[in-house]
Amino acid sequence: MSELRIDILEKTVVRMDSKLDGIAETLQSLARIEERQMSTNERLRHGTETMQDHEERLRAIEKAVPENLDKRLVSIETKLPGLVESRKLVVMGVLAGIGMISTAVVHMVIK
Repeated sequence: MSELRIDILEKTVVRMDSKLDGIAETLQSLARIEERQMSTNERLRHGTETMQDHEERLRAIEKAVPENLDKRLVSIETKLPGLVESRKLVVMGVLAGIGMISTAVVHMVIK
């Protein structure tokens, strides 16, 4: 009878040993998963902080840009071609004046 009990105890210890090995492997897997989870949480925190920083910067830009910017840009764009043309006319007038003065000076020198 005692031999039978010892045999049963041995089988029980062997089963417990194999189950303990399985538990150890599962705990190692859980530890790895927890490490990955912590890393993921850190990256998410960093991403959230970056998003908040970008959001603050966008709000600052929105505050800095006047509300009537589109109207002002249209106004400038419609006036700009006229200003460019006026500038060309002024430059041509100045060059014509210089040309007339230099022609008069050359004519006086020749006489």
